[in-house]
Amino acid sequence: MAFTQEQLTALEQAYALGVTEITYKEGNSTTTTKYQSMSEMRVAINRIRNELAMDAILNSPDKSTRPPKIARFKRSAMNGL
Repeated sequence: MAFTQEQLTALEQAYALGVTEITYKEGNSTTTTKYQSMSEMRVAINRIRNELAMDAILNSPDKSTRPPKIARFKRSAMNGL
């Protein structure tokens, strides 16, 4: 699922206030999410932050911000086997 910065901000604000239920407005509809605990919210915040960061890196037109290629593999014929 694609998350937005606005959703992350709302979740962080709710976490800071100790509120475990959040209602997001999306166009003409609303979506309500109720978290079971503050630790579940913390996991969600970290997951959304990571996803937004990866989206920003992978969609960046500046190649210097993309992760480096760590390895290159080449398939070759196995002679003698």
